[in-house]
Amino acid sequence: MKITIGWLHEYLNKSKNLDLVDSMTSIGLEVESSKKYRKESVIDIDITPNRPDCLSVYGIARDLSAKHNLRLIPIKTSKLEVKNSSNLISKIDHKIAPVYSALILTNFNNKIKTPASIANKLRACGISRINFIVDLINYVMIEIGQPMHAFDVDKLSGKINIRNSKQGETISCLDGKSYELTINTPVIADTSGPVAIAGVIGGQSTAVDINTKSILIESAYFLPDCVRLSSKNHRIQTDSSH
Repeated sequence: MKITIGWLHEYLNKSKNLDLVDSMTSIGLEVESSKKYRKESVIDIDITPNRPDCLSVYGIARDLSAKHNLRLIPIKTSKLEVKNSSNLISKIDHKIAPVYSALILTNFNNKIKTPASIANKLRACGISRINFIVDLINYVMIEIGQPMHAFDVDKLSGKINIRNSKQGETISCLDGKSYELTINTPVIADTSGPVAIAGVIGGQSTAVDINTKSILIESAYFLPDCVRLSSKNHRIQTDSSH
C-alpha cells in the first residue's frame, strides 16, 4: 500500500520533525520503499494479514500517535441531510453483508474537476484519476480504509439485491474482462443480473461516466471470507478486495 508522509502528518499533531519511516518499522509495519513524487515522500508499506486496521492513512496514523504520544487529529465530518428514503434496494442477504448502506445522489454535475489536492494524493499513491465521483471514493478508501462503489442509477434495471450468483451467470467488469461466475459468488444484482462482485469489483454495465447524473453510493461490510473466496476463485485482486 502506497501513502504519502504528508498525508500522515495531517492527522498527527506536532509530528513534522519525526522520522515516520523509522517509526513505522519499529511498530511492525514493513516499509518496502521510500521514494519522492514531486515534493512528496511516498512510502510503500507491506501490511501483514493480521493488521487490516492499518490498511489506511488514518489507521497507520493511529498507531503512530500511540507510539509518540501525539494527539490523533479527528477526521472532519459533516452531517448529511437526507431528504427522503429510497426503495431501490429490494433484498439484502445478511450472510453476505451484515451491514449494507447506500446513498442516492441526484442531479449533480459530474464534470467537476477533481481538486488538485485530492488528485495529487491519488497519483502519488499509484491510483489513476478517473472522474470526480470515483476519485472521491478512492480517496476515502485510502484515507479511512472503507471501500465503496458507485453505480449509475439510470443504468440499473429495477431494484438491486445482495445475493449469491446462480448457475451460468456472467459479468463484464471494470477491468475490461468478462467472468463466468462460480455458483454462490456474492454479488450485487439488479433484474438483469449481477452488476458487481461484492467487495471485489464493479460491473461495466452500471459504471459511472462523465454523463452520469445520478448515482447510488454503496458502503458495506462484506464478510471477509466471502470476499477472499470470490477474489481467489476469479483471480481478481483489487484494492477493495485487499
